[in-house]
Amino acid sequence: MKVKQIQTICSQTCAMVLILLLAGLPVSVSGGDLSNIPAAFLDVGLGAAPMGMAGATIVLGRDVHAVVNNPAGLTSLHGQEFVFSTTRQFSLIPYNLALYGQPIGKNHTFGVGFLTAGDDALKENTVLLSYARIIWNGISGGITLKYRQASFGNNGDGSWVFDGGNRQVQGTARGFGVDI
Repeated sequence: MKVKQIQTICSQTCAMVLILLLAGLPVSVSGGDLSNIPAAFLDVGLGAAPMGMAGATIVLGRDVHAVVNNPAGLTSLHGQEFVFSTTRQFSLIPYNLALYGQPIGKNHTFGVGFLTAGDDALKENTVLLSYARIIWNGISGGITLKYRQASFGNNGDGSWVFDGGNRQVQGTARGFGVDI
């Protein structure tokens, strides 16, 4: 190899390493003077298995929780599975989760789920529909379609009445998501 070729390869390798290092740096985003209470559609780690694994179910999910965390993991189901979980974040905010998964044939699995969180002040609902299949030699792929809906300000006791008018902010939001 010529010296020029070696220099080109070295400079390209250094540039690639620099790009990878910069891409891996943590990024800090600040919301200003907000309340520091977690935001909408927070995943609180519902279920004993995900909590016991400290979130490792994203990689190792081999049960019906894969509907939420990693749809490809649904191919590990050997039969029907149903999970219902309920918890209260900060002993205040109720979270409820229901999941169902079932293999169809040898290589296909489907799952459904429903997550509801909050109260009249802030209510969030998520509906999940998942499909997974073994693609080749133990390699799985999956997809989860999500419909999310939120509403806020529907609590009558939280209104701010000023000059005879109700100044409480109310609203709703809807959206779709896809996990592959």
